[in-house]
Amino acid sequence: MAWDIREKKAYQKRWNADPANKAKKKLYDQSRRAGRRKKEMARLRGRLLSVYGPKCTCCGETEEQFLSLDHVHNNGSDERKRMDRSTIYRKALKSQPSGDYQILCWNCQRGKYLNGGICPHKSKK
Repeated sequence: MAWDIREKKAYQKRWNADPANKAKKKLYDQSRRAGRRKKEMARLRGRLLSVYGPKCTCCGETEEQFLSLDHVHNNGSDERKRMDRSTIYRKALKSQPSGDYQILCWNCQRGKYLNGGICPHKSKK
C-alpha cells in the first residue's frame, strides 16, 4: 500500500498527539542516546589506551578490562565532582604530554589509594 504524503503526515500527527505514543517515543529516544553514549565512551577509552599505552604503568598488566585512567597527583575526586567521565577522557587526551594522567590497573589504583598515593609495587622497589 503506497501512502499519499498528506495521509502519511496526518497519520504521524495523530500518532505523535497520542500520550501513550509520546511515552514510547521518549523511551525509544533515551535508549538510542544511551547506545550512542556507550559507543562514544568505548571510542574515547580506546583512544586513551592507544595514546597512553595499553598496559599498566606500574605492574605491566595488559588486560584492557582491568585498565583505568589514573590521576597522577591524586586529584581525581575533585575532577570527578566538576566533570563527567567523557570530559575527563577528552581532557586527558588533550593534555597527554603534561604527565597529569597515567594508565593503571584496578589493583594498582586501589593499592595507590590505600598506600598514601604510592602503589605497593613501587614501595617495594
